[in-house]
Amino acid sequence: MLIMRSILFLCLSLFLSLLSAEQIQLAKISNAEDNYLNASEFNIGTIDSVLNKLDTRLQLYPKDHEAELLKAILYFKSGKLKRALDELDRLIEKVPDFQLAYLLKGDLLLSKFSETNNLGQTTLLASIVPTLENKQKQKLKFLREEAQLRLRALLSNKKQKKWPRQILVLGKSVKKALLIDKRANRLYVFTRKENGELFEEVNDYYITT
Repeated sequence: MLIMRSILFLCLSLFLSLLSAEQIQLAKISNAEDNYLNASEFNIGTIDSVLNKLDTRLQLYPKDHEAELLKAILYFKSGKLKRALDELDRLIEKVPDFQLAYLLKGDLLLSKFSETNNLGQTTLLASIVPTLENKQKQKLKFLREEAQLRLRALLSNKKQKKWPRQILVLGKSVKKALLIDKRANRLYVFTRKENGELFEEVNDYYITT
């Protein structure tokens, strides 16, 4: 147990050392849960379907690091811990300052020693977090909320049906447009249809503003 606590302290120290007031923009989120998603929102069929969707995203956009992050979470949810860790290791190698990836890896490593089906809810972590400074606790909280928002955007799979007037009145010479939903912390990318009349959604990304 002492060794595990030491490892956990090292992981948290590494993760928190990557954070600074200038690097992290804290989104104002209400009613967010501490875990990334309730277990009831997952089943094997859903996970397989979403994993296929993420693979398609990566084929189209190889640098879609959010898709790689979400794949790691879904592998964990389906009991494939090694594949989840391998996915995170590759992601961290590509993007060494991806703060959320480090936090997720720490959660996955802890799950080896403390039974859990929700990331961030192990007894070991619960015993360590109270010893952190308030500023560090807040940073952890906001990053967990970030993970929650990323996953919910993925699983909701809802396309916008109504566009702001500012998009609808754009001239036909405008081929692409961006729409930001501050409540969902998402940026949506639209491209004009071939007939030139309307836009259609082609991609979306997590953002903070």
